[in-house]
Amino acid sequence: MLSRYSLLTFILFFIITMLVLYTQKILANETFVITPLELQTKLSSQPNSLLIYDVRSVEQYNTEHIPQAISFPFMSTYEKKNNGYYVKDKKHIESLLREHGITNDKMIVLYDDGSLFHASRLYWVLALYGVKNIKIINGGLTLWKQQYSTSKIKTNVSNSEYIPILNSSIYANQIIVKIASHNQDIYSLLDSRSYEEYIGETSVTDKQGHIPNALFINLKDFFVELPNGVNWLKNIEYLKDNLSHIPKTKKIITYCNKGTASGLSFLILKYAGYDVAHYDGSWIDWSNHNLPIEK
Repeated sequence: MLSRYSLLTFILFFIITMLVLYTQKILANETFVITPLELQTKLSSQPNSLLIYDVRSVEQYNTEHIPQAISFPFMSTYEKKNNGYYVKDKKHIESLLREHGITNDKMIVLYDDGSLFHASRLYWVLALYGVKNIKIINGGLTLWKQQYSTSKIKTNVSNSEYIPILNSSIYANQIIVKIASHNQDIYSLLDSRSYEEYIGETSVTDKQGHIPNALFINLKDFFVELPNGVNWLKNIEYLKDNLSHIPKTKKIITYCNKGTASGLSFLILKYAGYDVAHYDGSWIDWSNHNLPIEK
């Protein structure tokens, strides 16, 4: 028979264990990243529950990639018009998603070189068209290679019957951004480009500055550089604290040059509890139409 002390110790241990597991579950549910260790564990135990996509170029994929990964270059989701980059419409995106076997029955895992910019862009596109349960590998392929092996074997996937459903709440176009720029009590615009671009010292277009009333967000603040040279996205609680100056009562709209950096800021804000959308076309679209600019 257990002594009273042993029984109390067992109960205390059980409570602590349950609290730890519950906390891990909550944190897992509110973040969009997955670690290489977590992915490797799933690959070992439930390989058929995953769809892993390498968002880099086909050439980079052919050189090396994570085992079981499918090539899905993020650039393939763009339509280029007047030097601007826009997400493909439903008709064209449907065939692309089906060709890559997209389904909501599996966890979708995306990765790039480790910047998270390109993976975030594809994340936004997938979320825009109704895809659920998406994760991005924190540290990307750079960190994966330091812990696990890579492959050159191409992974093929059968076409799916996925039907895209537009989630318009995370989409903003030029008209919406014009309205947002003049209604600061309802909207906040966040510029995710470099600070030099924000203040007008440099630009990828012939226009310098930023959209009127846009605030600068420094994405470097959200990363820590590990000793092995890997950029690691900080935990969700830190992200929330670092964004506390941005009111959650407003609709947030992010932009950069062509939707990669602002794809990441979109995700950070989304998982920090903000109502946020991404400006499709971003700074290049704004610059192309001779619209007002601030410095």
